[in-house]
Amino acid sequence: MPHGHCDLSFAIDGDIEQHSLRQLQETVRSSVRNYSGWPPFVTIMRQPFSPKPIDGAIQSWFGVDDGEVREAPDHSDFWRVSPKGLMFIRRGYSEDARHFEDIVPGTAFDITTPARRLGEALLNAGRIAQALGGDGTDLICSAQWVGLDGRKLVSRGNPRRMISDRYRCSQSIYSAETRVAVSSVSTALPEVVRSMLDPRYELFDFLQPPSELYEQELSELRRHEF
Repeated sequence: MPHGHCDLSFAIDGDIEQHSLRQLQETVRSSVRNYSGWPPFVTIMRQPFSPKPIDGAIQSWFGVDDGEVREAPDHSDFWRVSPKGLMFIRRGYSEDARHFEDIVPGTAFDITTPARRLGEALLNAGRIAQALGGDGTDLICSAQWVGLDGRKLVSRGNPRRMISDRYRCSQSIYSAETRVAVSSVSTALPEVVRSMLDPRYELFDFLQPPSELYEQELSELRRHEF
């Protein structure tokens, strides 16, 4: 991920059931739903990508050097989940992958992809929290986008949504944090995603996304399950 990445951290605030690492691995595997084709916290049960027990948690790294040439920073996830209710994922940007044709890596940021990626991560973190017995708890989400400086907004994730190429970012890192009841993650998703992303869009020459962007993009995301 040489041009930048997004870090998402989740913490379940409240009492949850205690799981062994073996139980936790199965909980994560069975809880994650695939809305995009490559969901956060995805489990692949083959070496060298299968989850490993490391320092009291389980983690998986898809950027491991297995002799192949990789040009997919958005598929080189590192994720980690703890029985204490802590979850973390680092992922590179789709805009820096070769399937974003005619875009030089490190120069662009899609207007719709972040909402879908954050929304899918929140949904799956909420599902994992519920599977750990956390229905009555809160989910704290912290996010950080690294490598934004000099990027311009483009529209590739949803070609129907047009955007001028004049919106550029002059700040390298943006961070956000929010809290939502685990039981409300699904219903409150557009509002939660908007609260975290609106200030980040503003970094691109004061852009204010249309109010319906979050509802429409997240509804579209949830209509597809792979």
